[in-house]
Amino acid sequence: GLPGIPLAIMLPNTQVTLLDRSGRRVRLARRATRVLGIGNVTVERAEAAHRTCEVVTMRAVMDPGRAGALVDDQFPTSRAILALRRGGDEPRIELRMRSHTVKVIDGGAGILDPAPWLLIMAPS
Repeated sequence: GLPGIPLAIMLPNTQVTLLDRSGRRVRLARRATRVLGIGNVTVERAEAAHRTCEVVTMRAVMDPGRAGALVDDQFPTSRAILALRRGGDEPRIELRMRSHTVKVIDGGAGILDPAPWLLIMAPS
């Protein structure tokens, strides 16, 4: 969704697809990209996301296990960076996914408050 707009601005030669589960936020993202004149963006409902892409990014949208499983299922050949809400101890996530290996990184205090957990996923 909307957090992908800065990436699209920073990477003007890269096609960026913004996904969201909310129709209202999809419409908002489409309007924002139109108003900002960003031509390298496509906005879709998340349910239409079965596709091939090089990198997937996700931020704080669901618990780590569900987020990892979603990427593993819908984007089996993509690398992924997931920034997830900190919930105390290191996220418990199934590290033997079908399509990816997962590395959990502490997002570090002082940059974001609270610091997120970062899940770096690479195709197996």
